Amino acid sequence: MKLIPVVACFIVILLPVESTNDVEEKEESFSINPVCEVCELAVKEIYKEIGKDKSEQKIKDAVHHACPVLPKKFEAKCNDFVNKHGDEIIQLILKVLSPKVVCHLVHACL
Repeated sequence: MKLIPVVACFIVILLPVESTNDVEEKEESFSINPVCEVCELAVKEIYKEIGKDKSEQKIKDAVHHACPVLPKKFEAKCNDFVNKHGDEIIQLILKVLSPKVVCHLVHACL
């Protein structure tokens, strides 16, 4: 199974964002590989969100609730992406891989 780079974008949308300003501030601090850094940050936040309950259902819930928290202009693309690639993301998280490994597997980090 070859994962496409757009999977990295999906991981980023799973980051629970309180406001878009928070994301913008973090993006400004990234330098060498911003996609990699954002991916790793997002995966860390996903693990925080699911806590000790790394059940498939908990992860599925997090994946499927990610799109409505995004700005409306991203919601449709997010929903399309979840429908196409959500299972791949769920499987990677179920394996309890480190954020670095997950981001390498989705080609966000080299």
